[in-house]
Amino acid sequence: MSKTRIAVAGAGYIGQAHMDAAQASGTVALSAIVDPSPAAVPLAAAAGVPLFRSLEELLATDRPHWPDGVVLATPNQLHVPHARVCMQAGLPMLLEKPLAPTLAEGEALVAEATQRGARILVGHHRAHSPIMAKARDVMQSGVLGRLVAVMGSARQAILPDVPTFAELGLAGFEDLPYYGIFAPTGTPQATIDKISAALAKVVALPEVHERLTAMGLSVAYMTPQQLTTRERAYSQTWARIIQSTGFVAQ
Repeated sequence: MSKTRIAVAGAGYIGQAHMDAAQASGTVALSAIVDPSPAAVPLAAAAGVPLFRSLEELLATDRPHWPDGVVLATPNQLHVPHARVCMQAGLPMLLEKPLAPTLAEGEALVAEATQRGARILVGHHRAHSPIMAKARDVMQSGVLGRLVAVMGSARQAILPDVPTFAELGLAGFEDLPYYGIFAPTGTPQATIDKISAALAKVVALPEVHERLTAMGLSVAYMTPQQLTTRERAYSQTWARIIQSTGFVAQ
């Protein structure tokens, strides 16, 4: 029985997970890697598959050499244009989340997919992982205490009775997680500046940006002053919320 040939576009962290899964499968074969980064060269060599710098380059080959489907694990901002390339070629795809950077782009992509009869699977398979199942069980067990609200524009399917912050009268409230690096109080400013400058260079590296983006992160550098301002605003926001709601720790 012949295997389903899958090309993986995007050789970052998520793309490599798909490559590993394809190579370990008894029914799927990794047929190609699509990525312009030099870091993808040894990955393709190790897998024994051809490497293409773009989807267009892949599709420029003779049709018998096309894959049966494509995994799109490219940076978020490329999801829509890459999905359109696959749709125009008639290739089924697994499109990693998010479907699109904005609601409008997502709606337009869904409309085009419907019109074309495109076959698209969106990468929400993590919702079925044991880790997510355990997190759900912990939340529903009550061990965390009473859940008063959830973030987002709609209630969560696994917590249908827990309102959003907007429903509680906190319209416009958002609390997006982010990563920062902090130093002990009293650290010399020269040391902070040196570390900050080094971090700025690392974050600007294309391979670092690609890897973090593939993990679903938005990459942005902040100066020490900008991070300080954000932390103060964050603390002030939570102080106002606590005071206005009369929240009491349980």
